[in-house]
Amino acid sequence: MSDAVLHVEGRIAVRRPRRQRFVGFTLVEMMVVLVLIGLLAGSVVVAFEGRDADHAVRVAAEDLAEATRYAHREARVTQRPHRLVFDEAMRSFHVEWRPLDGQWRSVNGRPGRERVMPGGVWAEVDSSEQTPDGEPVTLTFDPAGGFVGRIRLVGEGGRVRVLESFAETGQVNVLKP
Repeated sequence: MSDAVLHVEGRIAVRRPRRQRFVGFTLVEMMVVLVLIGLLAGSVVVAFEGRDADHAVRVAAEDLAEATRYAHREARVTQRPHRLVFDEAMRSFHVEWRPLDGQWRSVNGRPGRERVMPGGVWAEVDSSEQTPDGEPVTLTFDPAGGFVGRIRLVGEGGRVRVLESFAETGQVNVLKP
């Protein structure tokens, strides 16, 4: 910057520019802000810990409830028995129906495809239906009614959802005990 020349009462005065102040943050201020951001991020991670397991159980419960409602509704509409079939480990299921020839077959479309529950989630069935040893667990819905009982979905960390099915109405409730 050039020096400014002023004339004051016959004298020449030289005005020197003032020192410029730098605009910005100091290193200490930046470090304090970074520490605060780190603390906030850490608290968010702790708050969401375990949400994945709960989400997996909730998704599996909704998927199973949809299949249960489908089997009940189709049994009444088609006047043919339908059933939910679980694998031996109780970690996957699909819907089957029994046509007039008496042989159980998977239904067409999504309900008939095997649906695998998310990792770490399995089912426990509380039903009056008895399954012979070595046979897959099945829940049968006939045209006059259907499965009455509870299906517990259990996930890692003790996360649980319960499906209640009512034969008369076909209503399926997903409960969080």
